[in-house]
Amino acid sequence: MDLRFTAPWSPWIIIGITIAALLLAVFSYQRTSRPISRRIKTLLVLLRSLTILTLIFALLAPVLTLSTKTKEPPQLTVLIDTSESMSIEDEIIPDQEGPRSRAEAAGYIIEKLLKEAGDKYQVEILGFSSSLTTFDPAKGSPQGKETRLYHSLKEVSNRPGRDGPTGILLLSDGLETDKIDETRPPRGLPPIYAVGFGGTRSVKDINLAGVEADELAYLGRELPVKVKLATSDYPGEEALLILKEGKREVLRKVIQLKEGLEEYMIKITPGQEGRFQYTVSVSEKPGEITAGNNYANFSLRVVKSKIRVLYCEGEPGWEYAFLKRFFDRTKDIEATCLLRNKEGDYYCQDDKKKPAFPAKRSDLFAYDLIILGGLDAGYLTKDQQEAVVEFVSEHGGGLLFLAGIAGLQPGTELAPLLPIMPGEVRQREPTRISLTLEGRNHPITRLDPEPEINGQLWEELPYLEGITETRSVKPGAIVLANSRPGNQAFAAIQRYGQGRVMALTANSTWRWDIGPFIDKDIEAEFPAGADGLKDQKQPNEVYIRFYRQAIRWLSTKADLKPIDVFTDRDVYQEGEKVGIIAAVYDQDYRPIEGVTISGEISSQGQDTIRIGLTGGQGSRLGRYNSQVVPPAPGKYKVKITAEKQGQVLGEAETGFIVEEKGVEFLRLDQNRHLLSSLSNLTGGSYFGTEDRKKILTELSGLKGSTRVTTHQIELWDRWLTFFLFLVLIGTEWILRKKYGLI
Repeated sequence: MDLRFTAPWSPWIIIGITIAALLLAVFSYQRTSRPISRRIKTLLVLLRSLTILTLIFALLAPVLTLSTKTKEPPQLTVLIDTSESMSIEDEIIPDQEGPRSRAEAAGYIIEKLLKEAGDKYQVEILGFSSSLTTFDPAKGSPQGKETRLYHSLKEVSNRPGRDGPTGILLLSDGLETDKIDETRPPRGLPPIYAVGFGGTRSVKDINLAGVEADELAYLGRELPVKVKLATSDYPGEEALLILKEGKREVLRKVIQLKEGLEEYMIKITPGQEGRFQYTVSVSEKPGEITAGNNYANFSLRVVKSKIRVLYCEGEPGWEYAFLKRFFDRTKDIEATCLLRNKEGDYYCQDDKKKPAFPAKRSDLFAYDLIILGGLDAGYLTKDQQEAVVEFVSEHGGGLLFLAGIAGLQPGTELAPLLPIMPGEVRQREPTRISLTLEGRNHPITRLDPEPEINGQLWEELPYLEGITETRSVKPGAIVLANSRPGNQAFAAIQRYGQGRVMALTANSTWRWDIGPFIDKDIEAEFPAGADGLKDQKQPNEVYIRFYRQAIRWLSTKADLKPIDVFTDRDVYQEGEKVGIIAAVYDQDYRPIEGVTISGEISSQGQDTIRIGLTGGQGSRLGRYNSQVVPPAPGKYKVKITAEKQGQVLGEAETGFIVEEKGVEFLRLDQNRHLLSSLSNLTGGSYFGTEDRKKILTELSGLKGSTRVTTHQIELWDRWLTFFLFLVLIGTEWILRKKYGLI
C-alpha cells in the first residue's frame, strides 16, 4: 500500500498553509459572542481544524496505490523444427510399427507432455524453419527449405509486447543451415531443453556432399570437376553419375560406391563461351532413405583463353617479387616476367635465360597486356616504344605503368600513353588511398559489391610509400583513387586508340599483400625473395582482387556496355529471395542519374514476372536493385531495360537457377553437438533418445513468476471524503447553533 499526493505544490507551501489554517481555527474561537465552557471551545476548535485538514487533504489530490501479488506457472515455449529434414523416417515411437518421421516423434512427445504436465506450465507451441510460425503438430507437416535455428531463437526472446519465456523446449535434429558460431548463442535466452532427433539407427543413403570446380574455365581446355559422395550401406554397389548442362546430358559415368566419404573425378571440355549452369546427380538406389540429397548444382564461366601478360621491370624490388608471386598463383593469367639486371641485360627467373623484349610486332601482339615498371628513358629503344604504342592504339592491347624509384618518366614515344603528367617522386612518405567518385563504381577498384564496404576497405588498406606527384591529369583521363594526405593521383586510366592504359603512381602496393602490420626488416622475413614468398606467406584477397580486376579490365577489347545486370548468387534454394543488381554508367564509368529501370524474369512454363529496380542515389549512385522470390524451381532469365527521359540507354541480360532441393539433406545425422552446446550454454539440458523420459523431471526446475497487480484509488474524489467534510462542518454548525454562537 502506498499513499502519495499528486498536487504540484511544494511541501513547504503545504506545511505553511496547514499551520496558518490551524492557527486561524484556534484564533477564531479566542473570543466568542457568548461565553462558553473550555470543553466546548476545545471541541469547536478541533472540529474546525479537522474540517480545514480534510479540505487541504482533498486539495492535495491524494492517491492510494494497492498492490496484490499472484503466483503464475512457468511460461514454456515449445519450439518444433518444421524443416524438410524432420520428414526423414528414422525414429521409433512406442506402440507403433516401423520407423516414423522425426516430426511424428516430436509430435508424440508434445502430446505426452501436455497430457502429463496438466496446468503446471503456460505452454505455447511454435514451429520454425526460416522463421517462427504458430504450429499444430497434429495437423502440420515439415516442409521448410531451411533451418534457421539461431534466428528463430532470437525471435522467441525479442517478440515486441511480450515477456520472454521461462524456458524453451526445443525439438529438432539441429541441422542448422545458417553460418553460426556454436560457442556464442543469441543473448538473453532462457534455459533451453533440447530434444535431439535423427541418428538413432543406421540409414541407407547416398549424399552428394559437394562439387569442387574452378568458376573459370577455358574454351577447348579440359576442366577437372571433383564430386564428393558420402555413402552409407551401399559398399561395392554401382551407381550412375550424371552431369547435365541445363537439360542436355554432358556425360554419364558408372561408379562403384564406397562406404563413407569418397571423391570421384569427372572432366568437362567446354566448347562455347559464356556462363553455364550444371547439375551433377547420382542415380537413386533401392531402400535409400531420401533422394533429396542426390544432386547438386554449380555454375561455370567459360572464356576464350588465358590472359597473356608481358611484365618488364627495370629494377629489382619487392613490387616485382610480389607481382611475380601473384602471377605464379593465378591460373587464368600466363605471365612472362622480364627483370633487367645491373649489366642492363634481361633476366627471366622462370628459365634462367637471357630473353629479350619481343623483336617482332607479331610476337608482341600475341600478348593481351604489357606491364612496364621502374621506367627510365633508356629502358626501351625507340622502335620498341613505337611497337608498344601500336600495340595499344591499333591492336587494342592494354598497358599498365607501374611507378619505380625513377618515377614515371618514359621516353617521348610513350609519353602520350600516360593518363597523367608526372612530377617528382616523394620518397618514403607514408600515404593512404581514397577512392574518387568514379573509383567507387569502376570494376578495377570494386573490392566489394557494396559501395559503403568498398570505400571502407580502401580507407583501411596499409599505407604506401614513394608516391609520384601529379602535375596534371590529361583530358579524357579518369582518376580512380587519390593519395591522402596530398590528394595526388594514385590510379588513373584512359582510353588510347583501341586500347586502355592505366598508371599507378606508387611502387609499394606489395604492402597490401602483407597486411597492416609489416616488419621493418622485410628481408629477414622473406630472405628467399619471390621464391621464398610462395611457401612462407598466403596471398591477401584484397591485393589479388585489385590486380586481377585491373588486368582483366585492361586486357578486355570489347566495348563497355552502359548497363549491366547480375544477381547476388548463381544458384538459389526454392523460396529464397533473389537479389537483382543493375549498374548504369557512361563509357567512363561515371554514374548516370535519373534513370528508370524496368525488366522481366522469365522461365519456361512460368508466368513472366515484371520488376522495377530502385536506388541510384546517394552512395549507391549508378546502382539499382530489386528482390524477388521465384514461384518454382527452374532456370530463369533476367532482362532489363534502362531509360532516361524516354530514351533507351541499353539492355542487359543475366540468369540464375532455383533448385528444389534445400540444403536440409546435406546431412542426415543429428547435429548433437549444436543442440547440447545450446543447452549447456543457457543452463538447460539435452535429451537424446534414451533420455526423453526425463524431460518432465528436468522441466520441474523451472520457476514460475510472481505477477504484481496494482490498483490506484483517488481519495480526494471519493464520496467518503466528501461525507467526512459534511459531517465535520455540520457538527460544528449544530454546536454553534446550540450555544448561541450563530
